[in-house]
Amino acid sequence: MSMAMQMIATQLLMFVPPMVVWFYLQPQEFPQALRLKPISLQNILLALALGVAVQPAMYLLSAISMLLFPNQVSAVMEQLNQTPAWLALLAMAVVPAVCEESVFRGVVLSGYRGMSRWKRYFACGLMFGLMHFDGQQFLYAFAAGVFFSFLAERSGSLFFSILTHFTINGMQTMQALALSQVQTEAAAESVTIGQTLLPLLGLFVFTLPILLLLLFLFVRHNPKRVETYVSAEVSGKERLINLPFWGIWLVYALLVILPLFL
Repeated sequence: MSMAMQMIATQLLMFVPPMVVWFYLQPQEFPQALRLKPISLQNILLALALGVAVQPAMYLLSAISMLLFPNQVSAVMEQLNQTPAWLALLAMAVVPAVCEESVFRGVVLSGYRGMSRWKRYFACGLMFGLMHFDGQQFLYAFAAGVFFSFLAERSGSLFFSILTHFTINGMQTMQALALSQVQTEAAAESVTIGQTLLPLLGLFVFTLPILLLLLFLFVRHNPKRVETYVSAEVSGKERLINLPFWGIWLVYALLVILPLFL
């Protein structure tokens, strides 16, 4: 089985069965948790544009993380060099966007309905970052998780965050495949992480007004909605620090943090 097919199978096996079981046990949660509401053409365009505009921020956070952790994603992309572009996009962008958004901005975010708005965005982003089990990915995955949570809940549709997630992953995948065709090992090794930080910071500052403008248009087009749905499992105030959280954190510490000291 090719690397791309392994990645697709892993995503499907990791996310689909637990989600199916959860909705089987809680059928009343399905329509509200997944927010399967169609989105307008304006929101489709905004979702795609935000996915492009937020890229510099994601690249900057990734480069900062690489000061401490190796870039495992680049190693994966090297193994996908000979994969057809459509299959690489399916494995790296389409399947992750649909599966991860359905679970994290669907099931997980709905499970934190007992929290205040930004606290549940933070909780969902934290869980999203930890569940990547990769120190280099944690920082930008956490930021992306908060960002996607805001987009999904404000727009009222999971399709919005799926489109934005797909755009981010898709652009990064196509860029990595394109660079792999022209970049030699010697060229790659001649550029240090420190040398890339300043240009990335400059790009982020330069594009930040565009990102803020798009967020303004998004907020204006999607008025703040009153949340009337509360998950059936929520009673009183939901706690972020619970048994599942400690379990995920323990696995993350063993797989990601402990190897730094060995």
